[in-house]
Amino acid sequence: MYFLYNFFPCLILNEKKIFYARIRYLSYFFNKINLFRFVLFIFDKNINPFKSIEFRKFIESNKRKWKNFKTINNQENDIVLFENFISHVAYGSQNILITKYLQLFGNYKAQGLLRKGDIKGEVLARSFGINTFYFYSSGGIYQRCKYISKSILLLKNIKDIKSLINLRINKIDIGFLTYDSFMRYTGYHTAERINFRIILSFADALMAMDFYEKNFSNSKIAHFVQAEKNFVPLGIFFQMFLKKNVEIFTRLGLESFTLRRYNKWTQRYQYRGTVSQKLFNWINKNHKIQSIKKIKKIYNDKFKKNAFGIDEVILGLKSKNYKKLNYNGNKKKKNVILFLSHLLDGNFVYGPRKHSKDVYSGSKFIIDQLPKLKNVNWLIKKHPNHNFLKSSYDFNDQIKEFEKKYDHIKLLNDDVSPTSLLNLADIGVTLSGSVGVEYPAFGKPCIFIENTYYSNLNFFNKINSKKDIQKTLQNIHKLKIPTKKYIENCLLYLFVKDILLRNRCYLIPKHIPSRSLNEELFWRKAKKNLIKFSFSKDEFYQMLEIQLNLNLRHTINFNVVGKTNTKFNDFD
Repeated sequence: MYFLYNFFPCLILNEKKIFYARIRYLSYFFNKINLFRFVLFIFDKNINPFKSIEFRKFIESNKRKWKNFKTINNQENDIVLFENFISHVAYGSQNILITKYLQLFGNYKAQGLLRKGDIKGEVLARSFGINTFYFYSSGGIYQRCKYISKSILLLKNIKDIKSLINLRINKIDIGFLTYDSFMRYTGYHTAERINFRIILSFADALMAMDFYEKNFSNSKIAHFVQAEKNFVPLGIFFQMFLKKNVEIFTRLGLESFTLRRYNKWTQRYQYRGTVSQKLFNWINKNHKIQSIKKIKKIYNDKFKKNAFGIDEVILGLKSKNYKKLNYNGNKKKKNVILFLSHLLDGNFVYGPRKHSKDVYSGSKFIIDQLPKLKNVNWLIKKHPNHNFLKSSYDFNDQIKEFEKKYDHIKLLNDDVSPTSLLNLADIGVTLSGSVGVEYPAFGKPCIFIENTYYSNLNFFNKINSKKDIQKTLQNIHKLKIPTKKYIENCLLYLFVKDILLRNRCYLIPKHIPSRSLNEELFWRKAKKNLIKFSFSKDEFYQMLEIQLNLNLRHTINFNVVGKTNTKFNDFD
């Protein structure tokens, strides 16, 4: 009965999801593809079947650009493989371009991993001279039934979400990757027990593991290029390639970006933007004064433009007239800003969580205590991405009820200026957000609760238990302002994050990380950039070569600090 109770609802839910996905794909296909040219494309892959004039112009120019570079056909050569699983033209362009650069540096063969039906990804890759592909799909009805059945049987004895999160198969963290994908793709912020959607997410993870075993377990892949290392199936591929000692390159940034290299299984939980202690120490020792001066200038400009605390993703997605915060709370109390994390995105971006099963649970643990913490004013700020990736729940109702009962709690509007918030704040609190380093850099103490992208550095103070969290919150009014050394360390880290890890790739136009991107304009700009392009002037190409030679974890912009012959070997 248990099997049948779960199987048929899961099958219906899954088939419904696939049906709507196929309807969306057909709509895209008939809107974007010229049918006559597509028939020709089936027999001749040199044909571009897309209607877009700008895309076709770019593809023809790109073919001419790369046709003089030799194609590696020797079967003895190792392979560099890229993925193109996110439907965004800049995403695919960057991954393919990185693959091409690595191919040129290492004399590798280049191949692609695409979703079945990704015609644009295939046409784009072929224009770079890449002609071999693996296609990933949800399979036929029999295959889908098989993986749903396996998922139900394997999860039968999993009693709670904590047990799911800790579940591994052949060392792969299939449990938290499943749970992470369930939240990210369904909009549900948490779960107490296994449900139909978690079963389907687990089935997808099982299918991804089998796809890897079938296609890559005996391959000669040396490098895997991907931008996203979380969720299913990419999180599965990331761990399985890493387990096989395949070096992985993940990208962080838009048109100016860095590549993070992974080459050991022990690195699988590290965030792609987590810089090494070795690199930080080197900057601190050799370039401290000028680096702090440069980052201060950049942030002073941000303050003037009211752009502090707004990352490039948010700036690109939506222009907003931020307003100065006028708050008339108890002036005898310190103002503490609680920065809420996004409930769906980034639950396990830094690996397994230390103090809670998900972002919701960690946030609720803090919020539930606020009525008792009356020795400060609590101002609560929702994550700026909340309105773009809507969760099925937020804390609005609970916090508004608190506002009615307690005069030391206030929910801030979305349009509050982050700069005015910094000026008003005495202390910041975050689970794992950027304010944990940004606020101390400007003299405001800030505690962070969970592992984050900067918590590996030895000068940051870490909280080790829930008991410590409670004690810290109860005594938060006693927090002292950061020391001069701590402020300088935070400024230096911001320099590394915001300047040193930015390498301009001149083949990639400036863009926004949204599917609302104007593709015609993107391809028009890309063609202009292609005409002007040269390897000797491409900053990213030059810095990637140095990264490989110095055995660096990240692509570093040495144009900012001056070149070095230091072999970093800073992967751990």
